[in-house]
Amino acid sequence: MSAEAENIPPTGQEVASVEAAKALINLTNFAEHDPKERISSPRSLTACAQEGVAPSDLIYKPIEAFVEKGLEPRLVKLVRSVAN
Repeated sequence: MSAEAENIPPTGQEVASVEAAKALINLTNFAEHDPKERISSPRSLTACAQEGVAPSDLIYKPIEAFVEKGLEPRLVKLVRSVAN
């Protein structure tokens, strides 16, 4: 590649493509303790499908999500540990 080619600024489409790739959430960069986080990387979604894992199962759920009426706190912890 010549020095002239290296100094050519990226096109708008190239910049948008790089920004879109940075915005993808994958298995290594998702905030696992954020219940609003969703995996969006096609490769990560494919990996989950190949392993039989639902991407939603990887998202953190606070212990309050497992509380049922009349359930003892120790059983809530047990249900949570089985669900995770």
